[in-house]
Amino acid sequence: MAHAVVTNFEFLDNLDQLLFEIETEVEHQAYWKTFIAPTTPSSIVLKIMAEVMRDIGSYQLEVNKAVFSAVGRLGTVIDEQGLIRAMIAVQVEEVGHGAIAAADYAILTNNQIACRDSRPTPTAQALIGTVRNLGEREHPLCHLGFMYFFEKFTTLMTEKVAPTLLRAGYPDDRLEFMRLHAEEDVRHADMLANVIAECLNRYDDAASHIQYGFDTFRVVYPHALWNAAFLRATGERVCHD
Repeated sequence: MAHAVVTNFEFLDNLDQLLFEIETEVEHQAYWKTFIAPTTPSSIVLKIMAEVMRDIGSYQLEVNKAVFSAVGRLGTVIDEQGLIRAMIAVQVEEVGHGAIAAADYAILTNNQIACRDSRPTPTAQALIGTVRNLGEREHPLCHLGFMYFFEKFTTLMTEKVAPTLLRAGYPDDRLEFMRLHAEEDVRHADMLANVIAECLNRYDDAASHIQYGFDTFRVVYPHALWNAAFLRATGERVCHD
């Protein structure tokens, strides 16, 4: 019996539907409900966000390394050069974002060295280990799964986070990180969608590799990371609903 052929549009639409499901999951989590609640003290909101920035500051460079490692293992023929350039274009624009997040953490906590000099938190380390293994040991196309997840999901959540941060008095000049992502990640997600579509046309089993990267990344992000950030900020124990 022949298998149904999944078109490029259907594959990307399925990824988007999964991201919308994850967005709904987030909205039902205790950490999120507390974060956006008007009754939550501004100090708690800022502590939670500081912890999120701490993690971003520690894992962003490692995500870049994982992507560059994956792409470096892919191309073998001349006509793949354009695709390779397109694959790394997004990641080149991510360079330096970790430093912005670390600077935000330093300002929010008045601690200039903790984020820079300390080891990653356990959950950030789990994310680093996941993307590193996907980038260095699994099929190179797996990186497209976790990067599409990263970029597209950020576009979904940024507009939900910004009003809460403004209410809590998040320093306006430090909203740079949020503004960068609001402006860039929509374009980045579109760029990655185009790369994914080309890979689906070019490589056998591309869909399974990309889906594997997406599904594996989902294990460590966003719930595990954000839940742990909430716990560090508040000292409360949070369970998934």
